[in-house]
Amino acid sequence: DKVRAEGPSYLVLLHDEIARVTGDRRDIANRFALLFRAVAAQEIDANGRQPFSGDETYRTAMPIAHGYAIDEQFTVGFSSLDSSVLLAVAAERLADHATELGLATQAQALGDLAAQARSAAETYYRASDGGYLPYVDPNSGLATRLFEDASFKPAWTGFLDGDLARGRASVRALWDALAN
Repeated sequence: DKVRAEGPSYLVLLHDEIARVTGDRRDIANRFALLFRAVAAQEIDANGRQPFSGDETYRTAMPIAHGYAIDEQFTVGFSSLDSSVLLAVAAERLADHATELGLATQAQALGDLAAQARSAAETYYRASDGGYLPYVDPNSGLATRLFEDASFKPAWTGFLDGDLARGRASVRALWDALAN
């Protein structure tokens, strides 16, 4: 379960961050096939949503906060905002590297994958107040309220880069939820 979503995106995001900070893109070029597979082989349902990996750091706190049994892992039937956001950003960044490397076919495939993950995140997890709900419950639909770690993910990953108004709305909704 741990590699079906979420975790593999971090492999790409960490390579991208190292390349950004150092200016050295050789590791991305040398490991491009591995990085491509890390994003392209993730599990995605017919609606473009992804599952939880089961190793989320908040896997004990969120069930308690949302009224589930303490041992709920959200791995059966639930879909995850975290996974979709991370996939969207990882695929977008790797698409940029593919373009730089002259890999037009892979860049297009990654762009399509990023668009699918981004669309799922916006369609299924974005609340009317601009915040992001952490999961889709297979029985009742969306979560009813935000959750700190997951709901902040769109802001800090770069998912909302370039749209300051949406970024502010997302952070404000989470801030307001935490204050109440």
